[in-house]
Amino acid sequence: MNSAPPSSGFLSAPARGVLVAVALAGVSALACSNTVTGAEGQGGTSASSTGAAPSYGGGATSGGGSAGYTPDQPDPTGCPLGLHRCGPDCVSFLTDDANCGACANTCLAPLSCREGLCACPLGFDDCSGSCVEIARDPAHCGACTGACEPDQACLGGTCACAAAQLDCGGACTSVLTDAVNCGGCGVACETGKVCSRGACVTDCAADLEPCGDACVNIGNDPMNCGGCGDACGAGQTCRNGRCRCTDMSTTTCGTACVSLPTSPNHCGMCNNACAGGRTCVAGVCDCPPETPLCGDRCANLDTDAAHCGMCDHACGAGEVCEDGACVAGELPDGGADGG
Repeated sequence: MNSAPPSSGFLSAPARGVLVAVALAGVSALACSNTVTGAEGQGGTSASSTGAAPSYGGGATSGGGSAGYTPDQPDPTGCPLGLHRCGPDCVSFLTDDANCGACANTCLAPLSCREGLCACPLGFDDCSGSCVEIARDPAHCGACTGACEPDQACLGGTCACAAAQLDCGGACTSVLTDAVNCGGCGVACETGKVCSRGACVTDCAADLEPCGDACVNIGNDPMNCGGCGDACGAGQTCRNGRCRCTDMSTTTCGTACVSLPTSPNHCGMCNNACAGGRTCVAGVCDCPPETPLCGDRCANLDTDAAHCGMCDHACGAGEVCEDGACVAGELPDGGADGG
């Protein structure tokens, strides 16, 4: 019987062919596996062909992964770091009045977008969309609902009694006409008598009008201005039968007494509201120092990626604005918006 030929240590040509085919099949399967894993783990959601805004929330993708992206990652829609895609534009959710905190969330003047919220200029409080100084506004004295009585002033957020009033038991009282406090606190008139100029009398003088149990001058009585029961508004007084602002430096706009040189609701004239982060200075809507007006809003040229160093100079995708220059890198403070 013939013995087997000694082994040379090499595979035959047919055997090598089989091994190569098996190896190639394994590489192909591994590549397919990596491709699927990458699609499922992708964090960003690209904009659709229609230009719709991408999802920034926590919705699930079709592959089972998490949709959206965090601010410290490059925007998959090509916006600079810190800006977000709203339709065709890259905007700052922190400062954009038309997209404040989210796309299409609009701030109406005099409110403007500050830190992603519609807010009044510094020093003013938002009272139902109107920016007021609760420290001096008699219609909102100390709080949005704290209205002073007619002919009273608001001093440091507290309603102060008018010159012709006395504090009777914590209430500002006109002792010239109040039958319960006629001439002084606690001095009540007898039944059938009225209070006229601080004295209890049976009939009113010829130059006064009887209004309930009081004799009043409808030409200067803020509670009965021009007629019985026609009370003036908060912070107003009655002059010649018409309600006027008690503070002579203010102007009547509607039913409110406002300071035209400083009011963000009525800057320079009634109903001229400041917008875009501007404040009212000497009756003119203007941006605060070091934040010039770029388009329709005040911009910080040192940090605003849409106006970096100068108005309308936008940084590119993946860039942030630092000291007025576009640079590559992550956003400061863990992803704070650059607007």
